[in-house]
Amino acid sequence: MAFVGAGFSAGGVHDWLSLLRRLAARPEVPADLRDNVSKQLERKPKDSLTLEAAAQTLRDALGKGFHDALRAALVRNPDDASISRRRDWLAHTPFRAVLTTNFDPFLSGEVASSKAYANVLRLPNKLWWSTNVWEKRGAASVVKLHGCVEHDDAATIVFTREDYRRRLHGDPSYTTFLRSLFCTRTLLYIGFSFTDAYLNELRSEVLALLGPLPQNRPIAYAIVNDVGGVEAQYWREHEGVELLSYDSKNCTDFRGFDEYLEAICDQTSPRAQLGKVLAGKKLLWVDANPQNNDDGRKLLEKAASGNGNDCTIVNVSKPADALSALGNRGPFDAVITSWGFMKGRRPDDVVCSSAEELIRGMRASDLWAPVIVFANPENARENRPAALRLGAYGFTSQWGELFGELSRLFGNAS
Repeated sequence: MAFVGAGFSAGGVHDWLSLLRRLAARPEVPADLRDNVSKQLERKPKDSLTLEAAAQTLRDALGKGFHDALRAALVRNPDDASISRRRDWLAHTPFRAVLTTNFDPFLSGEVASSKAYANVLRLPNKLWWSTNVWEKRGAASVVKLHGCVEHDDAATIVFTREDYRRRLHGDPSYTTFLRSLFCTRTLLYIGFSFTDAYLNELRSEVLALLGPLPQNRPIAYAIVNDVGGVEAQYWREHEGVELLSYDSKNCTDFRGFDEYLEAICDQTSPRAQLGKVLAGKKLLWVDANPQNNDDGRKLLEKAASGNGNDCTIVNVSKPADALSALGNRGPFDAVITSWGFMKGRRPDDVVCSSAEELIRGMRASDLWAPVIVFANPENARENRPAALRLGAYGFTSQWGELFGELSRLFGNAS
C-alpha cells in the first residue's frame, strides 16, 4: 500500500509556512490579529508548536470562511507537470490502496469514513485487467485521511492540532483502521517525513506488537533523500523501514524521487510488464464474434505501444481463414482462438470445436505456432483437458488468465 505525504505534492502547493502567511493576509482576518500572526511566523527558530498555534488562530479567525480561504490559498501551480507524472505512476502501480494525509486536490479520493475503510479492508482488489483500470486513474482506492479541499465539508479537514486530536481520540475507527493496515500490509511511504508524532506512536505500537523483526524483512519502505549509512541501518533494524534514498544535494528538482516512483511502476505495473513481452509480437485471433474481444485487443495493443513497438493483431472468424493466414501471412508468434462448437466438420460427423479444427489443421499443414484457447468458462472443466490433449499451449476463460499466459509464453513477467 502507498502512504502519500506532503512531498508528493511539492511544487504544486505552497509549503506550510507560505500557506499560513497567505491565510494571514486574507482580508477577513482582523488587522491586529494579522500583525500578531505575522510576527509569530517571523520568529526564529520556528518550532512545530509555533506553526500549529498560528494555524489554530487563523482557523478560528476565518470561521465559516476557512474552507474557501484554504482552497484559494493552498495551490501554487495547478498544472504542475511533475505531479501529473507522479499521479500516473501511482495510478499504474498495483497498490492495494493509497492513503494520504494531503488535503490538496492533486489526488482524488474518499475522505476518511466507515465506507472508505471498508473499501480498503474488506472488498476484493479491483481486477487489474478491466478496461476501467487501464483507461482511468488506476485501480487502487484512495483514502484522504485528513480530508480534502475539494469537498464542501470543512469539518473533514485536519489542519490544526485540535483537529488532529479530534480525529485520533474522538473517532476510534480512525486509529483502528491504521493499526490494522500497519499490522497486515507492507507500506511504501512516498513524500513522508516521519515527523508526525501521532503516526510515529502508532507505528511504535505495531512494532511492539509484532516483536523482533527478521533483519531482511522490513514491514515498510520509504523514499527519502540524503539518508544512508548508520541512519539507514537504524531505520531498517529498529523501525522496520527500508529506506530508498536518493541524493538531492546537487539537484533542486528532486529528480531522484521521481526516478524511484517511475522505476517501481515500471517493475510492478501489469500494463508495463505485459507491454514489454508483447512489443513487436504478431498475434492471430480466431473468433466468430471478434467484436467480443475489442476491449481486450485494445489493451494489448496499447500496452505494447507504450514500450515503443506495436503489437500486431490479425482477426479472422473461421479456422479455415486462420489456416490461410498462417500459410500466407505468417509467421505468427501466437494464435488465440475461441472454443466454438460446430457439428459435422469431421468425417465421422461428430461435434467438433473450431479450436480442434484449427489445431488439427495446423498439424496437417505443418503450420506451427503456440495456440491459446480463450473460451467461455461454462464448460471449462471438460474443454480444458481436451484442448491441452490436442496440443494447445493453454486454455483460459478470463482476461487475466489470458494476459498471464501471454506473459508466460513471451517472457518471465507475472
